[in-house]
Amino acid sequence: MFHGGGERSCSIAEEAAGKAIELAPERADSLMARGLSHLARKQYEDAEADLRSAIDLEPRKSDAWYFLGRSAHLQGRRADACRYFSTAAENNAEDWESPLLALQGYESAGDADEARRFARMGIDRTERYLEDYPDSPRAYYLGTSALLILGEADRARRWAERALDLSPDDNSTRYNLACFYAVIGDADRALDLLENSISSRAWIENDSELDSLRGHPRYRNIIESMPD
Repeated sequence: MFHGGGERSCSIAEEAAGKAIELAPERADSLMARGLSHLARKQYEDAEADLRSAIDLEPRKSDAWYFLGRSAHLQGRRADACRYFSTAAENNAEDWESPLLALQGYESAGDADEARRFARMGIDRTERYLEDYPDSPRAYYLGTSALLILGEADRARRWAERALDLSPDDNSTRYNLACFYAVIGDADRALDLLENSISSRAWIENDSELDSLRGHPRYRNIIESMPD
């Protein structure tokens, strides 16, 4: 939904959120559903208001913290995104995604110790998740950055290839692997994957893992072909 799901996805989210609010307006899940419908339409202020209201009701609601992180990232608020993803990770020991998404903020801030701590946390949780879901491309591609931080570059490459083998045409897989190859300096492969991947211009422009590609003519062409 947040990588350009289109009008139909937004309308479905709004309808579901409206029903949830009508049935249970004081429940955290209802408020979060409405927040996600706002987020799908890039109505960030309204989205974050609903997500924070959900957190007021359930302070340890990790998925609300997670989506606050996504909202902040889409607006270029990297420090906020990092803090929200970190809180989500600390509130739910089963959440393997949030620690992996928090890494970018710590790396951007030059906080190597916290980057490594969340990398270790993320990989440990991801490995447990993969025991039950060994064919999850998302687990493999999100784990690549953490493996690089932990000095396991060869394993990171294997995870990248495994994700691509599992889901070669998936937009999110291609996008995240574009980030991985940009980080390790393979600009051509990164740009090949970035083309025909996600359609969220805001997400791409605020992703520090793609910084090495910003001056490349092909990168500019990709960005200019996207709607605002």
